[in-house]
Amino acid sequence: MRPIRLIAVAALAVPLLAVPTAAATAQDAPASVAAASPLPFDLPSRDVLEASGKKVFAHYFTQFRISVDNKDGASDYYVNEYLNPKGEDYQKDTDGDGVPDTTVYPHEAYGGYLRDRPLPRGVLPGDWQYADAVTEVTRAVQAGLDGFTVDLLSVNQTSYHWQTLLRLMKAAKQVDPDFKIVIMPDMNAGTIKSLTPVQLADAISPLFKDASTYRLTDGRLVVAPFKAENHDAAWWTSFKTEMANKYAENVALVPFTLNFNATFDKLKSVAYGFSEMEYGTPALQDSLPTKIATAHNAGVKFMASLSPQDSRPSQGNYYEANNSENLRRGWTKAIDGGADWVQLMTWNDYSENHQFSPSVRNGGVWLDLSSYYLTRFKTGAYPAIVRDVTYLVHRNQFAAAKPSSGTQTKFQVVRANGGTPRDSVEVLTFLKAAATVTPTIGGKAAAAYSAPAGVTSKLFPLAYGLNSAVVARSGVTVCTATSPWEVKSQFTVQDMLYSAVSSSR
Repeated sequence: MRPIRLIAVAALAVPLLAVPTAAATAQDAPASVAAASPLPFDLPSRDVLEASGKKVFAHYFTQFRISVDNKDGASDYYVNEYLNPKGEDYQKDTDGDGVPDTTVYPHEAYGGYLRDRPLPRGVLPGDWQYADAVTEVTRAVQAGLDGFTVDLLSVNQTSYHWQTLLRLMKAAKQVDPDFKIVIMPDMNAGTIKSLTPVQLADAISPLFKDASTYRLTDGRLVVAPFKAENHDAAWWTSFKTEMANKYAENVALVPFTLNFNATFDKLKSVAYGFSEMEYGTPALQDSLPTKIATAHNAGVKFMASLSPQDSRPSQGNYYEANNSENLRRGWTKAIDGGADWVQLMTWNDYSENHQFSPSVRNGGVWLDLSSYYLTRFKTGAYPAIVRDVTYLVHRNQFAAAKPSSGTQTKFQVVRANGGTPRDSVEVLTFLKAAATVTPTIGGKAAAAYSAPAGVTSKLFPLAYGLNSAVVARSGVTVCTATSPWEVKSQFTVQDMLYSAVSSSR
């Protein structure tokens, strides 16, 4: 293994443990939360993690970089446009006289494009876009990830999608040469979906020789097309043949599909591995072991895609994640089922809200939890808990509540297969020894309970007000989690996103 060359990121961007200062929604931002201490366990060394044949990638979505305009996080594009119900407005000619006469607010009907954002930062000097790429790769490396599957939304080399990919590849070589980038052409995007096999091979050919591109140990180039089912096995055979004949590249194709059951038999003949879009509610995770077994029985690898939640304001729907249960059950099913790889779905798609990247609303919690299960996935054993840490996971509104403002007209409803809406506060403890947990739910003290050593999840009915939990052992407080996200009865935007807070952040 080559030595890790971590660039100091403190001067480049907001560190992982920094306190967010910008609003996470169009509503008022909460008070700051004090940054704290490390994970509840010691993450194995990079040598140990990388020695495993089990790989963990994160799906990178190029639209939502840390910053899109290099402005201060208190007044950048996320705040002014993405989180603002009146953001990204434009003028439209409605009477046909060639003169724009009406202001259109494209996101107003559903309360704004986003409900969360990357941890904000200040203005950066120099090549700020590369500095942000370094920060993102560094955070992924520190969490134990092996690389990014970068959703390539354009093969136009002047587009920000392509340029973002190149910056990530450069950052990977600089931060940790063993951190890899999986080529993932999005077969449902723009002109890519209309390319011929020859054209696709030509379009991605500049990426082949980059040292950060992920290859199997036998040298095969991994290509993991998103929505691969847009083409049949014959099309992908032609692509692989072109890659071999023109570029001398033996491709290990990993189709990433939206529906495993409908697609596997059609594409298994051309697949090295297979993956399916993430599941947003715990009950759906139970199908993972069967799908993994189906792939293995056909001699095909399986990459499980896991998410903490899935909430889509612009599409008007969401899955009920049951606080942190969806993520924890997904990891357990992937591990028990024998998945070969895992894809965290996604690193940073804030429009669908299954982001793992440290954000205002998750504070790094989803990544912290995944590092725990990642260690089991890669080494075969859960890490010992050596520090007491408490997490709080809850929504800021009741699931059935509606905003008081009359500007939002399109509301999210749970999907037909998306579970049953739940109004709960979860206290999730990682304890090195038994301790007493005293929660405060909605500003009122709840009954204290004894939590054993290890991982324990306990639910409390959601209530208006603020939530916290104090963990004490032998009368001495060992950790405290305080959520800055108040549960309110009056609000202006519907928000089905779970917030997550850690006592160690």
